Amino acid sequence: MIDIIMMIIFSWRIHKMAGEKGLPAWTWVSRFVSGYFLFGVLFSFILIYIYGKDALSSLEGLQKYAQPWTPFILLFLVLWFIFLRSRMLKYDNQEEDNEPIDNTPDSKNEKPDLSYFR
Repeated sequence: MIDIIMMIIFSWRIHKMAGEKGLPAWTWVSRFVSGYFLFGVLFSFILIYIYGKDALSSLEGLQKYAQPWTPFILLFLVLWFIFLRSRMLKYDNQEEDNEPIDNTPDSKNEKPDLSYFR
């Protein structure tokens, strides 16, 4: 339950930060949520590989084998938020920085000065 509350709070914070930076907010929120769920699926496959397919089939097995790993899932949630937050803070508005440089002459009939090739 705590992971759902943390995910909602972190998603809200990512949405707010992306809006302040002028970035597409739902893109960053979807990256956060999809990364968390992909980690959960990968972690489930690892637990099934380690403990066997029957270990997680019952509620007792789930509590016995998966519950001790919950702090690591919460740690990943926090680290994933910090990683995406740092990526957002480093992200500059590239539309302002990467404006194309116009080196063409003003007139199409005007020939460029090529005297430096002589």
